Amino acid sequence: TKNYHIFKDIIAKLDSCKNLEIIDQAFSNEIVFDKDLSMSFFCDLKFENFNFVKVNFSGSCFRDCEFENCRFQNCKFLESSFFKVEFDNTSFKACQFFRVNLGWSCWLDAALIETEFEQVDLEGATLSNLKIKNSLFLNLNFNDSFPTKFYNSKLNEFIEIKSQLNFEKILKEIECKD
Repeated sequence: TKNYHIFKDIIAKLDSCKNLEIIDQAFSNEIVFDKDLSMSFFCDLKFENFNFVKVNFSGSCFRDCEFENCRFQNCKFLESSFFKVEFDNTSFKACQFFRVNLGWSCWLDAALIETEFEQVDLEGATLSNLKIKNSLFLNLNFNDSFPTKFYNSKLNEFIEIKSQLNFEKILKEIECKD
C-alpha cells in the first residue's frame, strides 16, 4: 500500500510553481478549500475520505489538467471546476459531485461506482468506455448547442446527449449489473 502524504503541504508549493505535478502518492482525510490547481497533472494517486470545496482543477486551451490512473473513495467535490479536465482510467467509489462544472471534460475508461452527481454541468463533455454501477445522476445540465458526446462501443459511434432524459436512457443500457 502507498504511504499517505499531506496534500495541503504539496499544493502549498503551487505558489512558487504554477504547474503542479503529483505522481504515485496517497492522501487521506483532508479538506481542500478555495484552491486553484488548474493545469496540473495527477497520476497514480489515491484519495480517501477527501473533500474538495471550491477547487479549480480546470485546464486551458494550451495545457490540460489531467487525472490518470487515480482512485477516489469517499470523496466530495463541492462547487468545484473540472472544466476541460481529462480523466483517464480513473475511478470514483462512493463519491459525490455537487454543483460541479465538468464542462468540456473528457472521461476515458473511468469507473463510477456508488457515486452521486447533482447539479453538474456536462456541456461539451466526452464520455467513453464508462463503467457505471449504482450511481445517481440528478439535475444535470446539458446544452443543445454543445451536447455531451457519449461513445457507444456497440455501435462504434458517438451519441449526442442534450438532456437528462437522453442521458438516463443511455445509463440504463450501460450500467453494470454485477
